[in-house]
Amino acid sequence: MVFPLTKISKKGQQQYFQPPFTREFELAGGELSSTELWEYLKQNFKFIQFRHYKAISNFNIELRVHQFLKLSEKTQANYSTNAKRLIKKADKIYTYAVSDELNSFMELIGNLLAPKIAEFTDRNLGKLRSLMLNAKAVNQGKLVGIYENDIFIGGGFFFFEEKRITYLKGVATEEAKKNGAMFGLINHVITKYSSEFDVLDFGGSNVENVAQFYRKFGAEDRTYYNYEINQLPGWYKLGKKILNK
Repeated sequence: MVFPLTKISKKGQQQYFQPPFTREFELAGGELSSTELWEYLKQNFKFIQFRHYKAISNFNIELRVHQFLKLSEKTQANYSTNAKRLIKKADKIYTYAVSDELNSFMELIGNLLAPKIAEFTDRNLGKLRSLMLNAKAVNQGKLVGIYENDIFIGGGFFFFEEKRITYLKGVATEEAKKNGAMFGLINHVITKYSSEFDVLDFGGSNVENVAQFYRKFGAEDRTYYNYEINQLPGWYKLGKKILNK
């Protein structure tokens, strides 16, 4: 069996974190034994935080949800009335196409999303860029751009693997969002690829207004779990608390 261990060391303390821009880890080749996993992690890491799709005993558990959409020829009939209205409005203003404008996409993320999301540090944005470039290099990722009069004003990056599309990240100007551009973008991807793929995985969100956006396309909730063990020494916890003030 194979289970990922993404570790870092801070002040000599081995720590295990779920990496940015990943939702959860999956086990390849079997089922997790909570006892074996607990003992291994407890012996090797002072702080553990990861996410998995099954409930595991012995851990502090936080329930989370993400949204996914089963794709078929009937998918669009299940859109909400609001989604249909905004798609119609957006399609009169914007066009959508696979794009090479990754620099413009990252600039929009840096300007519009990074100030609102603590996880979007310069270092993590660099990792996001590398992730997208690597996906494109192996033909498993596409940036779908939103254009107004041939000007790039937003887009979304999607992974394409086997029968699943996974929505990694999207952004658009404030005006474009008000005009329904993100609704139009998702509808474009569904229209273009639903005959080739079975599922659109929205990556998820526990933020209710984002989750509601996905549900307006008929997406369903799926639960998964966040696990955490904190065995850091008192001096480390105190120092971290002081630095975060």
